[in-house]
Amino acid sequence: MKKLLLALLLASSPAFAQVGKSLGVADAMLKLANVTGDDVVYDLGSGDGRLPIIAAQKYGARGVGIEIDPRLVEISWRIANEAEVANRVSFIVGDLFEADLSKATVVTMYLSPSISNRG
Repeated sequence: MKKLLLALLLASSPAFAQVGKSLGVADAMLKLANVTGDDVVYDLGSGDGRLPIIAAQKYGARGVGIEIDPRLVEISWRIANEAEVANRVSFIVGDLFEADLSKATVVTMYLSPSISNRG
């Protein structure tokens, strides 16, 4: 059973289109979802992977990032390895609108309105 679907939308200004989640925002999202070590956190449009990585590091959860940009997925894996949580996270190059979320207990998004309205 999903605990939460949390969608935070960035301002509609094009200047915000490429802004990623700050560490504080990512952690606040996980706190709001009441994430525990029993959770599998899926982050749609995961960027550099910070939310799944924080979920694994701080809350003991498993994390999955879905990101369309292969370069960002590569960066996510590098950061996960440096943070020593690569065994608790995975990153998938894929379209967030086609992602299989059946194993998720928490689903997060932090997207621009143009992307989140596309689905």
